[in-house]
Amino acid sequence: MFNFRNTNFFSALLVICLIVLKAALFYWLLFFVVYIIVVLCGSFFIQLNFFFKSINSLPNNTNRIAITFDDGPSPNTLDVLEVLDKWKVKATFFCIGSEAEKYPEIIKKIHQGGHLIGNHTFSHSNLFPMLGTQKINEDLLKASYTIANCIQNKPLLFRPPFGVTNPKIGRSVKMLGLSCVGWNKRSLDTVSNNSQAILNRVTRNLKAGDIILFHDNLKATTQILDQFLSVANESGIACDRVDSILNIKAYEKIDV
Repeated sequence: MFNFRNTNFFSALLVICLIVLKAALFYWLLFFVVYIIVVLCGSFFIQLNFFFKSINSLPNNTNRIAITFDDGPSPNTLDVLEVLDKWKVKATFFCIGSEAEKYPEIIKKIHQGGHLIGNHTFSHSNLFPMLGTQKINEDLLKASYTIANCIQNKPLLFRPPFGVTNPKIGRSVKMLGLSCVGWNKRSLDTVSNNSQAILNRVTRNLKAGDIILFHDNLKATTQILDQFLSVANESGIACDRVDSILNIKAYEKIDV
């Protein structure tokens, strides 16, 4: 099984072999380069489950997909909600705590619409993966309670910023009782404003069990969402919340 623990185990064996064989400097350098590449790939590709297990796809026997949105809430989220309501579908929103603090009414509107809200950190800082475990815990808890102040429910589903994982984030996820959710189909709407290209990307090979990553703070997403849902509908594929498809607990009820 390709994961961090096994990689370190076999790396330790290889180090012993290099010592016993008195390997030349070239082989040591090669070993370290390969090791770093493997760990970096494990960090940046959440689908590998390298450091800890994430939910990256869904059972395909339910004929459902999960549409997920990151980085909201924002004023643009209201347009997204309008399209979802038109098609009577439910989605999952991984919300940034600092944005929820700015737009609590939008958080409430997402919740009232029957959509799922997950934790996407409070800060969404580029340096989030560099933080220590305690700081990660504090950031995640701050996001959870900011959202809970709006909907009286603390989210139990989490998506790391940029999909980057490492052992510290894994420890925090376990300590806080969170479930990590990744994706297997990415719209890349953050790097392209070409609506047709985004639509082509998310509809190509669309199948039951997909978890699709969009961003609800971008106009490009809103522009293609209606067409995307039309394609899914014509294909006989329903859209639902991650927790509904997997029958897992998504919230912890709290008094605030």
